[in-house]
Amino acid sequence: MSFKKFALCFLHVLCGVVFLVVDSAQCAETGRKYALLIGINAYNGGDFTSLQGCHNDVQLVRNLLSQPRFGFASDDITVLLDEQATHNAILGAMSALAEKTGRNDIVYVHYSGHGSTTPDLNGDEAQETGQDSTLVSYGARSAAQGVGNERSSASSGLDDYDLLDDELEWALAKIAGKTQNLVFVADACHSGTITRGNGEMATRGAAADARAHPAGSVAPLADRPAWVGVGAAQVTEKAVEYLGDDNQKYGAFTWFWVRALQSAAGGDTWQMVFERAKALMRNAQIPQNPSLEGDVSLKIFGGRVKAIPKKFTITRAYPSVQVNVGTFAGISEKSEFQVENKGMLTGVRLVVERAEPYVCEVSVEGGVARVGDVAVLTKWMPSFSSMKVALRAYFQTDEPLLDDLRRIFVESEDVLAAYEVVDSPDQSGMVLWVTRPMRDGGGNFLMEENSGLPQCAETAAPQVWVMDPSQSYLYNRQEALKIEWDEKGREVLARNLERLARLYGLYNMPFPEGDGDAVAIEYKIFAPALSGEWGALSEEQRLELTHAPQGVPRRWKLSRIVSANDVGLERRPEERLLSIRVENRSDRPYHIYGVNATPDAMILPFLPAEQGTLTEVKPGQIRDFKDHLTLTDEDEYIRVFATLKPINIHILAQQAIETHRKEKRGAKNPVEGMFMEQLYRTREATASSGFTPAELSSKGTRFSKSGK
Repeated sequence: MSFKKFALCFLHVLCGVVFLVVDSAQCAETGRKYALLIGINAYNGGDFTSLQGCHNDVQLVRNLLSQPRFGFASDDITVLLDEQATHNAILGAMSALAEKTGRNDIVYVHYSGHGSTTPDLNGDEAQETGQDSTLVSYGARSAAQGVGNERSSASSGLDDYDLLDDELEWALAKIAGKTQNLVFVADACHSGTITRGNGEMATRGAAADARAHPAGSVAPLADRPAWVGVGAAQVTEKAVEYLGDDNQKYGAFTWFWVRALQSAAGGDTWQMVFERAKALMRNAQIPQNPSLEGDVSLKIFGGRVKAIPKKFTITRAYPSVQVNVGTFAGISEKSEFQVENKGMLTGVRLVVERAEPYVCEVSVEGGVARVGDVAVLTKWMPSFSSMKVALRAYFQTDEPLLDDLRRIFVESEDVLAAYEVVDSPDQSGMVLWVTRPMRDGGGNFLMEENSGLPQCAETAAPQVWVMDPSQSYLYNRQEALKIEWDEKGREVLARNLERLARLYGLYNMPFPEGDGDAVAIEYKIFAPALSGEWGALSEEQRLELTHAPQGVPRRWKLSRIVSANDVGLERRPEERLLSIRVENRSDRPYHIYGVNATPDAMILPFLPAEQGTLTEVKPGQIRDFKDHLTLTDEDEYIRVFATLKPINIHILAQQAIETHRKEKRGAKNPVEGMFMEQLYRTREATASSGFTPAELSSKGTRFSKSGK
């Protein structure tokens, strides 16, 4: 069973998985690119919950692969939706891929739908769960009678059964035998849904099928090619659906995986894309922990991905004018382009009226826009989507407490105005639960099975628990967000919600790429120098702190230098200190600022360490800043800003939850005003005019501790 654990979407260590089969040699620049995209929202038969985002996943991936920089021709992309995606149809489509695939071709297969399990009949899972993993194809279990483990063995052929992992393994192996590059993606899981009614986050896991599978005795594949595997969630977790920027449902993993691929270049590795997707998911509070295996240093799609464009194209002129860039690149409403002709701006303005992930619709001012015209971003408008919160009560008798919660948001004119109360958790990024927790004799909470919520009794004292949208965990895993509901607790909750809104704003500040070639930002990461190492280190490798805080070593050695373009990086256990190095490649001076945020909502500006210190980097200069940040055992989020005008970055500072003291803050220039609007919702007039791409840019990186 060597290939199964990695060539299947439903591994017993992964829940929703991506695989790449590769040869050690880089593939040639020749060769076609094929894709098979499968999405099942509505199932025929079985006890399956209907899904909403699987068709959208397919379209999202199709739009990505169809871009010129990825190079998949429309005729080479096959789509199977709902009734088209039966057991035999999926295997037939994969067999057709194997027949036509050549040695230098790339094949990308994507499945979105339910996953499940069935008894292992060939013994390849005997040492683990005793269950084979499956993809739930359309029509599966429609002829079976009964529910759950009481199903009969009645069958109308293979189409009445899930697609077994062993079958999928052999189908993938046939393709892998023809090409050096095979990518398989599955947004699904084993975990079924336990909900409290309508509006809960949908999960892509179905109950096990207890029947003996007709293909269950097929011998497992003995050998497998080299691979890279990316899992969307652990086996005990739920792969959930997510409300995208366009208010459409998608698989959460697919949404952020595609976003990570969209911002990737041909030189990026699968490790870089994975860390980027993982960081984006954590920023959005998605309760899934993806994992990565294989030769993660390989370049994505064999390096056959073109560079991210600096300029864009008008792709449609009627009935509305459309430009081929959207929210995935930071474009928002009221941003502006100008049409370029022979390298010169023409004065024809394109004002964004509506933005989708890959495209935006624009109004035209000052001339005519034609299909094929080049569009250059000339003004970027800050935008910030509200933080959506749902309110729930364990007992119907606590509806008055929900009304009290609602008033906190309705009556607020301060930071809480950043929140929008929505009807159901599947539309939200946070859920406030009015609970009445029960405790055991030791004072510990009694928890519900397979839930992040406590067991409750109507006679117990009320508490408000601040939960993630899946209601599986406390928001940001912070135990302090279990708050007694009394007058003091009401104030504590309001203050903590303010901090969380600011943290959310920092995580999700939308920025365009800006003048991406103007400033190169890198992180220098250090580990303590061990006894006897110092003398062997070069000056470049050494760092000696003149005023080390208590408990912090004085002597450090350089561990590595990484680009701030990577939005997610795994930090090695010994790496405990960070500094910033900047190269200004432009002909104008830039000011550099650094901010650190932790899961408990503390925001600490560290570059400069003291307000008023100059952080200017002159044209052509490479500057190593001496302001260092000590890294903790928690995840660290670092955001670096480059601006043409100096700002006061310390306006962003705040204490952690439970200890915040309200402060009056003001803004003095447009960039600071933008910060106020993004984090503090003051609607500063100075931020309303927008910015040129060169005026400011920002890079945000999440440093995850090793093993998370």
